[in-house]
Amino acid sequence: MEATSDSPQSGEHFDWSHAEHLPSGIEEGPVHSPLSQRLARDGTAVEIEIYDDGEGGWLLEIVDEFGNSTVWDDAFATDSAALAEALNTIDGEGIASVIGAAPANVIRH
Repeated sequence: MEATSDSPQSGEHFDWSHAEHLPSGIEEGPVHSPLSQRLARDGTAVEIEIYDDGEGGWLLEIVDEFGNSTVWDDAFATDSAALAEALNTIDGEGIASVIGAAPANVIRH
């Protein structure tokens, strides 16, 4: 019995006609820091999103359960500095300081 394979063997050329092509100019999404995380306090959870600004800095965004977003204006030098700011804000001012209004059709229990 002879084993067969769809992968090219040494000396063979790859058949590019079966390759998937992506249109040029498509940009990938932002690079998220591994420090991005979900944080819960006082029965409320938020997503701390930290992502590369493409210029060597890190952007900080906190998204609440209703999709409201709090974004810091300035970039941080490191992702850990951005996380520290998020935690300091939540610990110092309370998680409610980064929670926006609930949509009119949502009743919070």
